Formats: sequence, structure tokens, C-alpha cells
Amino acid sequence: MSGTPLIRDLEPPFDELLGESPEDFLEALGGPCWIVVKGTGSGKPRAITTLLHGNEPSGFRAMRHWLASDPQPPVDIHVCVASVDAARTSPVFTWRERKGGRDLNRAFRAPYEGPEGKLAKEILDRLLELDPEALVDLHNTSGSGPAFGLAAVVDDQHKRLSSFFSESMVRMGSALGTLVEATVDKFPSLIVECGGVPDSESDTTALRGIQAFAEAESLWAGPPSQAAEFYEKPIRIKIREGLRLVYSGAKAEDADLTLRDDIDRLNHGLTDVGELLGWLGPKGFDALLPEGPAGGPPLDSLLRERDGRIETACEMKILLATTRADIGVSDCLFYIIPC
Repeated sequence: MSGTPLIRDLEPPFDELLGESPEDFLEALGGPCWIVVKGTGSGKPRAITTLLHGNEPSGFRAMRHWLASDPQPPVDIHVCVASVDAARTSPVFTWRERKGGRDLNRAFRAPYEGPEGKLAKEILDRLLELDPEALVDLHNTSGSGPAFGLAAVVDDQHKRLSSFFSESMVRMGSALGTLVEATVDKFPSLIVECGGVPDSESDTTALRGIQAFAEAESLWAGPPSQAAEFYEKPIRIKIREGLRLVYSGAKAEDADLTLRDDIDRLNHGLTDVGELLGWLGPKGFDALLPEGPAGGPPLDSLLRERDGRIETACEMKILLATTRADIGVSDCLFYIIPC
């Protein structure tokens, strides 16, 4: 690494930094930081990343709670808290990336340009130098939803990592430039969606998983963990650039696409054929841009139009549906896994 480091190094004691609340802790950090909790043994270290997105706070809140418990893990635990600037922008834990910036978890591939690219490169270089036993990258879904693991590679090691947090697991489809994609060839790396930001149990899931992952005497001992639910590469549904997206209980006449304002409810369980998702504007289905594996099903086998309404055309699992228009436009509307 060259130049002035963007990441601040922190070691115990953390008492003064932790403050009375997660917001106090966030303010005390001031920017991206790297926390090292010393282990009682000399085995390979483990790594955790959180707040790659500033509006996904469960991993950060759980990490603060874990640090306050004066943990004694068997090996060193390295924690990177990344998008602190975005997270502390008022109102806190609202902004996915810093204002005027770009999504940090799409910046982990060349060229490493701009502030996010430089930060991503520094995080990646430090992790590759550390060569941890495993990495878990903690996130939330922006809308209500269950916890699940999201992996670029599915094998016994990644299934076990997922089982610390959830028994549901999804294989990633699109190449997005995420941290996990950049590290999975070097060491086991898993994204954990700890649950929805609005869901109170998401913080509990994150804390339970951090404790299990960080404090396990061995990550891999025992029989392979089998995910209770496993889903193959999902199809990412986006709105085309420059179009207007609205969330509402009825069609917005001035929108290119209207999605129902409770669509995140569909993140739970299976969605039947004929479920209303929203309403099409003057561009019709041309407003939608599906991204999925080569040879995947065509869009009209997944979604159908009926009197201007968008409905499901098959039974499916919907993941990561958001009700925030800024996220829907900048990232994606939702993911589909046809059953």
C-alpha cells in the first residue's frame, strides 16, 4: 500500500470509543477503521467486515455489543468497519454510500478509481496480506426479510460459515465487484444478509453469528453443515437507467414503474403465481432490465403483464426487494429465484 492510509487502526481497550450507543461509537470512529481483538491462541486469524453499506447497521451494532463483552476468542479477530462516513451522515444509518460517492461494495475490482476505489483497494490489500482462515461480510436487506448467506462458491466450508448465521443460503449469480468475489479464490468468503433493516431480530442474528464465528474453537470441525434451504443463482431485476421509480399502493401516473409499497413483504416465503408486484408505465416491460446466468429463463416466463399490472408468472422466491426508490434505482429492485 502506498500513500496515506485511509483506514485507522484500533486495538483494545475500546471502552471510551464504544460510548453509550451505536451512534456514539460511530461518531467516535470518525472514518474507516480496522479493529483487532487479540485471541488466546496462535491459529490463523478470522476476518469480519461490516458497514460496507452505511445503511445496513446490524453487523455494526452487534459488533459493538460483542466488543463491550470483553471477548476472549481463540484466535485474533480482525474487523473492518468501512463506510463510516456514509453511516454517520444525518440521519445516521440511512445512506448506502456517501453523498456524491458510489457503492463501495461494487468497487472491489480494477480500476480502483475515486475515493471508494482507493478504500476498496486498501481493504482488499489488507485482507490478502492477512490471509484469514475465513471472512464474513455482514449486511442487511433494506426492506423486511429473513437472514441468509450469499456465496460466490458453494462448498462445505461456505455452508458452515452460513450456518453460524442462517440455514438459508443463495449462490451469487452476477459479477458485481463485491468484496467476497475479490477474495473467495484466496480464502472462504461469505456475505451474510442478517435480515431486514426494519426487523428487530436482525441485530440478534448478527450478534449470535459473530459470537459463533469468532469464538468457535474450530470453524470446520464436525460433519459438514447442510443448509436447510439452498437456492441457485438468482435473477437480478433492475430498472433501466434514467427512468422514474415510485413505490405506492396504486399506480403513479407520472412514473415509468410503480412497485407496491409493501413489496418487501414478499421477501418472506414463496410467492404464488399471479401475485401483484406493481404497475407498468408507458414503456411497459422495457423499463425492466433482468440480469442472470446465461441460458436462464426469459423475463416473460417470470413476470407477466395484465391490464397494466405486473404479476408473477410462476411460483418464485423473491429476495432483497426494497421499498426505497433510491436503492431500487441505484442497485436493483429485487432478485427472483424461480421454483
